[in-house]
Amino acid sequence: MASRSLFGSRLAPAVRSLRTRNYSSVAPPHYPANINPHVKAEIEAIKHHAEKTTELWRRISIYGMFPILGITAYVVYGMAVDHIHHLHEHPPTFKKYDYLRIRNRPFPWGDGK
Repeated sequence: MASRSLFGSRLAPAVRSLRTRNYSSVAPPHYPANINPHVKAEIEAIKHHAEKTTELWRRISIYGMFPILGITAYVVYGMAVDHIHHLHEHPPTFKKYDYLRIRNRPFPWGDGK
């Protein structure tokens, strides 16, 4: 096959290295043996704070979304109903401008207008 002869010998190592680079996962961080305990404790505290903050914002996003959506839907529904009532009470009037509906020849369907 042409593909094996084309990609088989010269390009295979390059393609294989790209594939392994793209599909590799990130290894968990490991600390050197001679790291200062205060630095390690600070890193762990930052990690713990990040996890807590992530969980807080996840909860805010999930549990805060439904009440906010409900209140927004209630307000917007009221505004839409008011707008519909206003349109029924005061329908828009058509203004016949000279530049609208210019017909140089009749349409081939309907009443020709």
